[in-house]
Amino acid sequence: MGAITSFGRDMFVPEEFNERYSIRSLTPLSKDSNSKELLLPSINEKLPHIVLKKFNFYGDLDKARRCLTELAILPQLQHENILRFRSAYSTDGDEESLSCVYIITEFPGTSLRDVIDQKVPLTFDDTRRIISDALRALRYLESVTQVPYCGLTPDRMWCDENGRLKISGVRQRESENASKGKKNSDVYKPLEQLVPWSEPLTSKVDVFTLGLILSEMLTGEALFAKRKDGSVIQSAIDKCGPIEESALEKIKDADVRNTLSSLSRKAQRIDFIQYLTENARKGVMKDILERGDDLRDFIDRTLRFDPCNRMSVEEALRSRLIDGMNEAPMEDFKGMPETLVPIPLLREENDDINACKRRILRQIQESPTFP
Repeated sequence: MGAITSFGRDMFVPEEFNERYSIRSLTPLSKDSNSKELLLPSINEKLPHIVLKKFNFYGDLDKARRCLTELAILPQLQHENILRFRSAYSTDGDEESLSCVYIITEFPGTSLRDVIDQKVPLTFDDTRRIISDALRALRYLESVTQVPYCGLTPDRMWCDENGRLKISGVRQRESENASKGKKNSDVYKPLEQLVPWSEPLTSKVDVFTLGLILSEMLTGEALFAKRKDGSVIQSAIDKCGPIEESALEKIKDADVRNTLSSLSRKAQRIDFIQYLTENARKGVMKDILERGDDLRDFIDRTLRFDPCNRMSVEEALRSRLIDGMNEAPMEDFKGMPETLVPIPLLREENDDINACKRRILRQIQESPTFP
């Protein structure tokens, strides 16, 4: 192994990588400050770039479980819109010393954040295809893992050279947990992730997020804005109107519930088609006007505070705006076919750190040889 320090991270890269990759050119894959992935560019133009993700867990059982979860699940995911697992390795050779693991995945392309920020705006059909790809990925992941994703942002979504969207098969864990009452000011999250919520989160979290991302792709600007105190809920109410009584009833904290009820009293939902036409990026105005009814239907059924009033992932795929984009024959894609074989999640109870390490080593040994 060869040691290298890159962006404050000590990375150990197999020596044979020197013949194929520009080791000194490691760069962060995403602008996301919490991103753990580094891009390792290839030297040969015919060889695809790869991404390294480092896990340090030492004696931390939770971190070790997180590493094991990715090692167990990622190799089994087979979908065109899911980032492909390539291999894994460790700098430590035995269970006792095991404390660091590297996961290798394919290079997913340009982050959606960079795509949105580029000078040449996306076409209307580009935005529809990206939303369709995201919905297909979400449908697949929930079908095989039996849990909702609940983690989309433009910084964690990528577009490959063919314009197809990719997301990671395991969402990145957040540093803040709204369900425990901690403040979360992310502008891409719905109400149930911003306040203490009484019901389990569902895939409708991501449906709400995709409504926001659709608006941002068409205008170039995030729909919600943070206030100086970091809160985004006031901005959400200003755009989406009053929070439904059915949603307020699901907020566990009475003080938060009363505050948001007060903020909602004089709020009015904006006309989203008017908002989009007034703020549309160059080249999409005509499409917004021509597909106004379909666009209004999609946004009105995604940007709702109460998840019960939102479309499901399946309903969004069948919506008039998206229908037809998600039925492309699989031969049009260049990667792996879809499978819908359920993947059993790891059972965490009764595991100690040594048992977890043994399973991690076994998963590494079973990983494909790379390169």
